Amino acid sequence: MPEIFFWTLQLTQICYHSEMNKSFLIQIIFALAFSSLSKAQFIELGGSASYKKTNFAPGAYDQSSSLTASMSYIFDEMSAVELSYTNGVSKQSVPTNLVTNGVVDNHNTTVFYELIGLDLVLTMGSADWTIRPYIKAGTAFILRKRLIDQIENFPASPPDDEPTGFVPSAGFGFKLTLTKSLSLKAGVEAWTSAPLVGGQSSPSMDVSARAGLSWLF
Repeated sequence: MPEIFFWTLQLTQICYHSEMNKSFLIQIIFALAFSSLSKAQFIELGGSASYKKTNFAPGAYDQSSSLTASMSYIFDEMSAVELSYTNGVSKQSVPTNLVTNGVVDNHNTTVFYELIGLDLVLTMGSADWTIRPYIKAGTAFILRKRLIDQIENFPASPPDDEPTGFVPSAGFGFKLTLTKSLSLKAGVEAWTSAPLVGGQSSPSMDVSARAGLSWLF
């Protein structure tokens, strides 16, 4: 296992069980990530997006979207460490009993969030395979999570900033080789909706399906 991932796990455990300054821990993680450049055989840059809308009742829906940028340090055919940044928004809209100009006013709950992730990625198969499945596991840091409630045509309630902190994360997917340096990447990732310490007592899971491109250098 790459040293950077081992030390990331140690730092995450420290953060879960102490009041250590989280911004200081993030700085250490970035320092470890960039110090591993000299040990990487290849570097892979990636960009991906996700979008989902689910109608669960007449006039009611859940909608979410996100953009992710990533940099992976590939140590051999099967193992890599991935550093990522995600900016996303999710919205739930439900009809109310209020009507404006003959149109029902929906109650909208919108969540804006930002994450930094650090994962160990294990890819199956050899480099000459066209399709290669992968699994990943690690940690993410919730930089920002802001909730806004609003009934349409009425002022929004004051923003509610939820706790930030480290959360466990995991995912799986596949890479489809298009050229020697370009691949299509698709997968599913999940993380807890709040930090395990200082957040909700029983946090739910946030799940995102993503697709994008990656470039190997």
